[in-house]
Formats: sequence, structure tokens, C-alpha cells
Amino acid sequence: MGSQQFTLDEHNSLLMEQYQKDNFRVLDLDAKKKTCFIFFSSNGLYFPNDVETFQQTVVEKDRYEWENIAQSSLIRRFAGRLIFVRDLFKAWYVTGINARVNSIDKLIAMLKDLTEGYEVITCGGSAGGYMSTLGGAGAPR
Repeated sequence: MGSQQFTLDEHNSLLMEQYQKDNFRVLDLDAKKKTCFIFFSSNGLYFPNDVETFQQTVVEKDRYEWENIAQSSLIRRFAGRLIFVRDLFKAWYVTGINARVNSIDKLIAMLKDLTEGYEVITCGGSAGGYMSTLGGAGAPR
């Protein structure tokens, strides 16, 4: 367990460096299948809030929650595309996911583009569940 505290704001240079990256991952599995699962990470993405844990979890392992569940044969049977999203600031996605997609509205717009032509299923717990609800409501029909 790390000991150095880690502020979740724009003054944290390590956090801001990672915020410049995409912080989402798209996996295309089968072009014939028109179901897309979007997995939103919770505020438990990394814990505790310290340099060592953030470095290991986000920088080195490039962790997204739900990756293990997404390996399920049931999900793979239906999924044409999988999208994993994370909120590094652990701010209920209010700051978006990166420097370009820096609000909930921009995140929903990006996800609409990425899911065009797909039936969308959203998943998440806690803050990820909150965003899953907003993302699901904003998804194309």
C-alpha cells in the first residue's frame, strides 16, 4: 500500500499526464454482431489515492474495470464491440475522461459516435453505474 497522498485535481502532474491520454478502450470482436457493451469504471478504479497505487494501477497496468467480466462467454456471444471507460479524477465523470472529452456531454457525444449502428448495453457500479445510466439514456436507439 502506498503512502504518499495523491490529490485528485489539476495540480497533480502524474494525474494530468494520464488525463492527456484517451482513457477509453474499444475492442471490436465481430463486425456481424451489432451489440455494443460499454463498461464504466467506478471510483474504485484505484485505491488508495496515492502515487504508488495510481502508478501501478493506471500507468503500468492500464487498468479498466470490468475487463474480467467482459471475458464472459455470454457477453462474447452477443458483443460486436466492447468499450471500456475510466474516470481518473474519480469525480463521477463530471470532468469527463480526458483533456479533449472533458465533460459528461462530450463523453456521451463521443460514445454516440462510437456506438452508431449498435444496440447499446451499459454497465457500471457506483460512479460507473451513474454514468452507465446517463450513457444509456443518451445512447442511440
